[in-house]
Parts: sequence; C-alpha cells; structure tokens
Amino acid sequence: EFFEDFVEPKLKAQMREHQIEAAQFLWNRLHPKTVSKREEDRQGGAILADDMGLGKTLTSIALVHTTMLRQKHLSEARCADQVAPSIDSSTEQSDRVERRAVPPRAVIVAPTSLVTNWRREFRKWESLSGAASLPTIALEGKEKDAASKVHGGSLSTTGGVLILSYEAFVKHRAAVCGARGLCILVCDEAHRLKNVAGTNASAAAESFPCGRRHAVTGTPVQNTLMEQFALLPHVATNAANAQAIGRRVSGN
Repeated sequence: EFFEDFVEPKLKAQMREHQIEAAQFLWNRLHPKTVSKREEDRQGGAILADDMGLGKTLTSIALVHTTMLRQKHLSEARCADQVAPSIDSSTEQSDRVERRAVPPRAVIVAPTSLVTNWRREFRKWESLSGAASLPTIALEGKEKDAASKVHGGSLSTTGGVLILSYEAFVKHRAAVCGARGLCILVCDEAHRLKNVAGTNASAAAESFPCGRRHAVTGTPVQNTLMEQFALLPHVATNAANAQAIGRRVSGN
C-alpha cells in the first residue's frame, strides 16, 4: 500500500512536488511495511519539520485524508470478512456490514490560537480541490460545551476530525483517547509536547491508543536539531522507527 493508492487525486493536484514527497515519506513511516497481520504492528510515527512557508499544513491535511480513507477501507473489509455474504446475498446483509464498520477518526492538537486556523485550512483545501469533506469539530478556547463536543465527536456515526488545544486535550484525555476508530494523531507546534506549563500533554499524547502519531514543527530546524530528537519518543513506537526518523533528520 502506498500514499498514491489512497490520496484523492483532486487534493493531490493542489500539492507542490516537495509536499507530495513529504507526504509519501510520512505515509511510509506511519504505515510501515511488515509481515505481521496485526494492525497495531503496522503503525508508526514521524516528524515533519519543514521551515515556515513550505506548506506543512496542507501536507498534513493530505496525510489525514489519506489515512482516514485507508482506515475506512480496512474497517469495511474487516466487516465483510466477519459477515461473509452468501451467493444470494440480500440488502439486509449489506446493511449489517455497513452498520458494523467503525468510522475513522483523526485528532489534531494545536495551540489554542491555531485551532480555528486548522478548521479553516481543512475547509479551504477541501473546497479548492473538490475533495470529499471530512466532518470537523473544533474546540475553540474555553468553551462551556467542550465536553459535549468531544463526546459528540467520539460517538458520531460518521467519524471525522476533532481539532482541539493542548489544554483541552489534557482535560478531555479520557474521552478523546477512548473513542473508537482512532487512526491518527497530529500535534502541531509539537515542540510544546516537551514543555507545556501546567499540563501533562506528553502523557496525554503517549496514551493515544493509535501508534500513528504525526508531529508538525518548524522550531527544531530554526533552533537546534536536538529539540527534534527530543520528540522521537512521542512519535516512534519502536527502536526501528526511531532510527529511521533519525536518519531522515540527519540527512543520511
């Protein structure tokens, strides 16, 4: 399976060559090739640390789109295996398969000031490309109905993307991490994972039940690569992934 197998052509057409290359690299890291039949063994993480202005957000949105399409395909295929249709399969059987499929869900965590921007960017690129729109729930600031939004997104029958701040992620950690169908976690300004005052964002991120963790940050490139290596424990689910990401960071 490759990024090209699942990305929507209309969305890909909006991407520049370097963004497509980055998305393919991220896909390979988040969906490592393995002989294992266990889905959890086919999950990994990566860091996108391009400099400002190179389109990290669009690259990440394309990755989320593609990962969710793959997850939906796998969920429906798994249901079809569990409810094998007979030769004279009925509409009722097809309905049973559709009802049992778990809708894919993605979580994007960002500084409070960027939550609205992430929702705007999803709508912008989906509109420009004509790609299928993903249901998006955004928690902006200290909303009174934040808990209901988190639970609403977790229990939605259509799945979708939940965008929230680091503080909200920590506060509603149980609801977010307890949702079914979680297929990817994106942490924007990910250098905050190692130092978020008054919160335990690192622990919340590490408790995310899916191993596909995508960190977005330009700070390590602007400052020091050691900051980037400090993020490896949050995205590398095993030593092999950590070494692969390290080689990419060092340029070897």
